[in-house]
Amino acid sequence: MPVWGSVYGNWPACYAALFALCGHRIRPHQGLFAWTVAVGKSYLETDFPDDIAVPSMDAGLGLELLADLYDLTGEDRWLDGGLALAEKLITIYMDGDLPRGASGIDWYESQMGPSFLQHGLARIALMARDGLPCILEGDYTAR
Repeated sequence: MPVWGSVYGNWPACYAALFALCGHRIRPHQGLFAWTVAVGKSYLETDFPDDIAVPSMDAGLGLELLADLYDLTGEDRWLDGGLALAEKLITIYMDGDLPRGASGIDWYESQMGPSFLQHGLARIALMARDGLPCILEGDYTAR
């Protein structure tokens, strides 16, 4: 699974990791949790690409993953990494009245999932402002 830049039939790693975290919340499973931490680290360590069009859904779900890891662990690395990513994503996707559908394009496209980006941005901002618990719950639907 790619970290950034999914295509139809090949989901980003954050998509599966969020499902794993949802499962871990329902019935704690250290294997699922350890795998999501490894995926989360890849989002902290992998630069956002300049050479591919990353759908806004990928960006939003990546941000959601970092926010959810912070929610579950309280570890600052997830919040700090999420805030740094959010700043970058705002400059890439939010330079007009509506968010871009993907990096590298200049139009809004609802099927590219900008609502996930908006939710992720709101959630990480609320966590930074208010701490935990966050009043905005995680979104595991990816729909």
